[in-house]
Parts: sequence; C-alpha cells; structure tokens
Amino acid sequence: KNLVNEAAMRAAREKRQTVIFEDFDQARDKIIMGSVRTLAIQPDEHHRLAVHEAGHAIAAHFLENADPLYKVTIIPRGQALGVTHQLPKYERHTLSKAYLCDRLAIMMGGRVAEKRLLDSYSSGADDDIRQATSLARAMVTRWGMSDDIGPMDLRASDEHPFLGREIAQPKNHSEATAQLVDQAVKALLQDAERRVGEVIDKYQDRLLALISELEAKETLQQEDLMRILGEPVMAPKLVSAGKQVTAASMPG
Repeated sequence: KNLVNEAAMRAAREKRQTVIFEDFDQARDKIIMGSVRTLAIQPDEHHRLAVHEAGHAIAAHFLENADPLYKVTIIPRGQALGVTHQLPKYERHTLSKAYLCDRLAIMMGGRVAEKRLLDSYSSGADDDIRQATSLARAMVTRWGMSDDIGPMDLRASDEHPFLGREIAQPKNHSEATAQLVDQAVKALLQDAERRVGEVIDKYQDRLLALISELEAKETLQQEDLMRILGEPVMAPKLVSAGKQVTAASMPG
C-alpha cells in the first residue's frame, strides 16, 4: 500500500495521470533507503564514497552465498551517504553460517576497499562495524556458530542482530567466558575482513571499473553491475520454491 501510494504521489508530482515502472522503482528506493538528501560533497570524499560502496558491491557479487546485487548508489539517502542494495531471491526462514559469514564479509567490504585503495580508514564504516559486530555476537552467543564457545545461550540482551535497540539483561556467565565470546566475535570479524580482502585483490580490475562508473553516474542499476562485474558466483540452491521478498540494503 505504501509503495503504491508513494508511486502515485511521484506520478502526480511529475504531472502524469499514469503510474509507470520508474515511479514504483523510485518509491521502493525511498521506502527502503530513505529520501534523497542534497549535500555538498568534496571530490576526494566523493571518490572515497565510490570506493567504499564498490567494496560492498564486489563482495556481494563474488561471494557465493550472498544475495544478488540490485543497485548501488553514492547519492545520500536517509542517514547513509551511499547504499549497496541487494535483492534476495527467496524468503528465508533460517540463516546458514555460510550465508552469515558472507554477510559479515560484505559489511566489512567498504572498510577493506578503503584501506586497500586509499591506504586509510574513515568514519564511513561506523554503521557497518556496528552491524557486523552485532551479527557476529549473535552468531557466537545465540546460534552456536563458534567452535570455541559451542552451543550455549550467552546472550546479554534482547537485541535482534539486524535491528538497533538493545535491552540489557544481567550476565549469566563468567568474566572468563565473556572474554572467550569477545575473542570469538573478533575472530569472525577478522576472518570476514580477510575473505573480502581476497575478493578485492582477485577482482581489483573490475573493482576499479566499478568505482569509475559509480563516480560518473552515482547510481548503477542491476544491468550496469552485471555489465561491469560479469556473472556473479552463485551457491547451489536447495530451495525448490519460495516467495519474492523486498530488497535489503546496506547503508554506507
């Protein structure tokens, strides 16, 4: 309903009586990624934004368990200066460790690309690091995905790893166990950085081409991404049927 209303409003602003595909496309982007913001961005920062988003995109394209790329933009939207937009093919009810590890690598892709190509980090990875840390901690403390910790419920809050707010709970484990959890979380994040670094090194020529076009056009659609990056790496699908779902996006 919101999508249809937003698309109709866009058509009205354009003084058209007919709603076209572009209206729905722009409406979906606004709902998922937020409204476009007009900011004065310096050329060096514009380049860094392109490097950062291209790092997310190259990881999403070449990690075999990742959701397919849909769109990449360095036009500021909502609270983000850029967004890498993925469109899952099917509705998921459970998340495998392989999928989650690739998700971590995608989150760290912007930061690693900045370091590889610009030899420095920036504050642009702030939300990426926050989300990746939250997800890695859930993998360790809730879902038993650390061999060192094992299948123990060690959650310290009611926060969902893909959402934001945290409701603190008393610790039900020792300080020594808390240190092991921190080490396991750190190991997952460092492994994610290592893996995405390997992807960036392997496909650096395509990464550079992506950065160049992203700087020039600011928004690249799925067909642009396929042309620049080539065929994605896809994991074998065990699902025989599923529903189409709305896209997920990764701010900056």
